[in-house]
Amino acid sequence: MSPAVLDAVALIISGAEGPPPYPGIAGHEPDLSATRQHRDAIEEAMNKCKSC
Repeated sequence: MSPAVLDAVALIISGAEGPPPYPGIAGHEPDLSATRQHRDAIEEAMNKCKSC
């Protein structure tokens, strides 16, 4: 597996965590549906990398 793939996966994971950027400001609430979709996409990508 290319080291670039591992770096990219680590970047995705680190970018997927953290508090909302504008807590309490109307119109900037976290989109939980999108968050779950992103989580599932990251998990799917990680599972694909395990089989490389």
